[in-house]
Amino acid sequence: MNSPTPLRDSRIDFWRGLCLVDMVLVHLVYQGLSLGQPLTAILGEYTRFAAGGFVFISGLSVGVVFLPRTREPAQRRQTYRWMLQRVGFLLGVHWAAEFSYLLLYPLVTGMPVESYRAALGEILSFQRGGGLLPLYMVMIALSPLFLELVRRGRWWVLALASGGLFAWGQLGENAWGGPTIQNEFRWVLWQLLFVAGLLWGRVLPAWSGLPRGLKARLALLAVSGWALLWTSAYAKDFGLAAPLSLVFWKTPLSTGEALKYLAAVASLMLVSDLAWPRLRHSRLTAFVTRLGRHGLLMYVAHVWVALFLARWTARARLVGAVNTLVALGGLGMLWALAGLFERESPPRPRTWTHRPSWRLTVVGSALVLLILVLDAARLLPVTPPATSAPLALESDEEPPTPLEEVLGEEQAMDEG
Repeated sequence: MNSPTPLRDSRIDFWRGLCLVDMVLVHLVYQGLSLGQPLTAILGEYTRFAAGGFVFISGLSVGVVFLPRTREPAQRRQTYRWMLQRVGFLLGVHWAAEFSYLLLYPLVTGMPVESYRAALGEILSFQRGGGLLPLYMVMIALSPLFLELVRRGRWWVLALASGGLFAWGQLGENAWGGPTIQNEFRWVLWQLLFVAGLLWGRVLPAWSGLPRGLKARLALLAVSGWALLWTSAYAKDFGLAAPLSLVFWKTPLSTGEALKYLAAVASLMLVSDLAWPRLRHSRLTAFVTRLGRHGLLMYVAHVWVALFLARWTARARLVGAVNTLVALGGLGMLWALAGLFERESPPRPRTWTHRPSWRLTVVGSALVLLILVLDAARLLPVTPPATSAPLALESDEEPPTPLEEVLGEEQAMDEG
């Protein structure tokens, strides 16, 4: 989460940047970037931690940045008000991103939309879309309540409630409670990772003061736990017996997958913290940290970078390991975009025309108007009206879907 604070912990930006790097690589693979084996399996699955890590780091940022402010009576109300305003800003970002996706995705992929007017209504009513932003909005809206519990010393109530809600979500259809839009990141389940991050943010200052030897032992414990869970998740791919009989599902989020996310993030955080005195001055760290300083911008922009690069390589018939250069180029594009954002002119006095919420309103309205005009002019690809098909006398096989026709086979869609 990008927070307006003069004092930033560069470790948090680095950790968030690692999640964004992994997210870009995973989404490039899922958008169809052909890397060949074993790179596709390694980058698309075996090293995947981005989604859980991003949610955890978002909660960590809230705990580190805002919890100290809530302890100051003069800042408490202003802090909670800012967080609620942030929800409105995130809502505008989400809508603007979905409108642009609706406009450009069919033009890029050739996959038409059945009805643009209906799609616009579904986006506005949260029946269409996806990604982490809806979950993030819910978590930020609830964060004042979370912070009040922690501030009053009731962190254990928050921990028990979060764990209990997650356990309830594991029972049957309970996992699917929540907004229709969140097909993958159901808040009933994913809130556990956000709350875990927030509670870890509560103790991060104390962690920084621990003896190095104790830190090393705890880091070793985290890495061992990650290795155990990773082996349990992928043992069958290598013809081995799983040490733990856990289920590793991302949709809906299972207990095994949640633990694997937490172990992966804890390992990366604790190991990099041990090496931070030397790591912090490296060029690679500076590269990753710049991405992490602009998490929201990078999250929205990376969707388009991944889509365009994957489609470009497909049309150029680039396959195999050479596409790792394309993936690195995509990361470079995002890094350059973050640099341009940092070099913007100094902020001007905040009139209503310069507020981010008003800018988003103008952008979103312009996108909606453009979609409606292009739709009325019949310039956007639309699925032809369905006609009744004749009875299949020789075969009951269903015709391929438009997605199967494009990709050539049935695909399971997923995100980092």
